[in-house]
Amino acid sequence: ALKNVSGLGYYSTSINWPPAGTGTADGAYLTLPAIHHGARVYVNGRRFLQLTLPHRGWTWVLNLKKGSNEISVVVPTTMWNYIRSIGSDLESADVPVQVLMSAVGYSILPPVTENGLVGTVTLVPHVNVRLE
Repeated sequence: ALKNVSGLGYYSTSINWPPAGTGTADGAYLTLPAIHHGARVYVNGRRFLQLTLPHRGWTWVLNLKKGSNEISVVVPTTMWNYIRSIGSDLESADVPVQVLMSAVGYSILPPVTENGLVGTVTLVPHVNVRLE
């Protein structure tokens, strides 16, 4: 739904830890879908992770506290999709922006990109086991 917008997308959820029916869990594996720009991940209000580059669905280990936990992901959206939607109306010094872009080597605006947190986020409990 974030087709022609620019800004930040905020996604959050609250979970009880450990999950009901699991008995015990020492932590969880958090997997985010591919993100085209960057992201920040917060656990219980504290920054856990900051991605400044695109990534392709990596997994991190979260240590969660017993009881309620808040997990938030903040993802920026690209401004190009919005600019594409109003591109024919943009001018600089009475010259259409599309003319200016072609003068510097761009024949068209960049392609439309997916915005926000698109895909499945997974949180899988794990138990630490010591092997001797």
